[in-house]
Amino acid sequence: MGGLLLAGRDFSDQDIENSGSVAIVNDRFARSFGEPSAAVGRFVTAERRPPRKIVGVVRAMRYDPSSDVEPEVFTLSRSPNAWTIVARVSGNARDRIAAIRDAVQSVDRKLPVFNVKTMEERLDDTLARPKFYTTAVMFFGGLALLLVVIGVYGVVSYAVVQRTREMGIRLALGMTPGRLRVGVLRQGLITVAVGVVPGVWGAIAGGRYLQTLVHGADAGIVMTSAVAVVITTATAAAAMWSATRHIARLDIV
Repeated sequence: MGGLLLAGRDFSDQDIENSGSVAIVNDRFARSFGEPSAAVGRFVTAERRPPRKIVGVVRAMRYDPSSDVEPEVFTLSRSPNAWTIVARVSGNARDRIAAIRDAVQSVDRKLPVFNVKTMEERLDDTLARPKFYTTAVMFFGGLALLLVVIGVYGVVSYAVVQRTREMGIRLALGMTPGRLRVGVLRQGLITVAVGVVPGVWGAIAGGRYLQTLVHGADAGIVMTSAVAVVITTATAAAAMWSATRHIARLDIV
């Protein structure tokens, strides 16, 4: 499993002969005593079980990517109800499953071996739901961004065209086309800036909600909001600048 012994020792044959009166804990459990080495030599007790002396501390391992590391106590048992066998092999793990099953049944042919999977298969099963949520969020997020770009471009372009008469009057009064286009662009970006505030607030609320769906997910509020604001602002600016191209060709006579 790749566990690392941080303090103390591992189980020994003598521990088995003494009916397993010792225990090994992970460093998450040992942190309650301070440094991991401080837990060695202490006793851990459980309901209706004799005290067990802690002889070692190992590094905590995450068995499920969707859950946090938990405090653990490892003990010896002569008659466990079920075993979980983990085998590290070289080459294709799927090709070694039959050999592992034969090795187990060579000890006791009545011992059932079930739910045999490679670590890759177990990882795929565990990550299936988070992957679905991630894919769904990316799809709907991309679709929403596309609709926003199309909507902003269309609305801004229409609003600028509706002001053609006003812009013609301003040109007739002596304003240059360049200054007029810059003025329209500045007014439009002010409107976009006003809309950014509720948009960022909604992104923060939505990001926190998504964190409840996908355990350990990062809401990415700052980066997501920055990208959305930049794309929306650039789209609005492009729409206004494109819609005012005909200003220089207006006949103001």
